[in-house]
Amino acid sequence: MAHTPTMRVPGDISDTDNVYNAMFAMLRAVANHNKANEQKINTVLCPGLGTATGRVSPSQASKQMYLA
Repeated sequence: MAHTPTMRVPGDISDTDNVYNAMFAMLRAVANHNKANEQKINTVLCPGLGTATGRVSPSQASKQMYLA
């Protein structure tokens, strides 16, 4: 299960690319782990980033997460 912060302080991030940036950073961390370790991470579960406090719609969050 992966969770990564999308904002510094709670607030509306619906008009930002914070979800994309957070997802990209998390995926890079997994890739770096897999490169440096024999035991690989093969599956990642991640909630809809920014969809609660951040007020990002689930469809917009999923688009940004997919693009990352």
